[in-house]
Amino acid sequence: MKVREDKELIKSFGSLSAMAKAYSSSIPIRSTGIGWCTNDDECKCGKPDSCESGIVDKRHLPYWEGMLVQQMKLMQLDDIGEAGRAAVKKGMERCEKVLVALGIDVEAMKQEINERENIEVINV
Repeated sequence: MKVREDKELIKSFGSLSAMAKAYSSSIPIRSTGIGWCTNDDECKCGKPDSCESGIVDKRHLPYWEGMLVQQMKLMQLDDIGEAGRAAVKKGMERCEKVLVALGIDVEAMKQEINERENIEVINV
């Protein structure tokens, strides 16, 4: 076992699978579809991107890209009013924040989406 400079032990594992096996009985991990929840009880918020018990990783990238596309399509509507536009903007900012955290160049992604002939949400 390795030791840090402050004498704290560092537990290391040979693989992600080995780590999951070691901790799976003591840390609850549930999928929310767009991320993971490690809350002791059931997931109450469904927002792994803004919850202290939430985890989002690159496996969830297609979902977040799909949600960004949905927000972009909603923003094209001309009959949603100011409140609708504000809600769409908030949703888009949420998606952008997660995508940036995952290392995505969001502006390049949005440009690529806009260049598609038909903006479609990929069913993942």
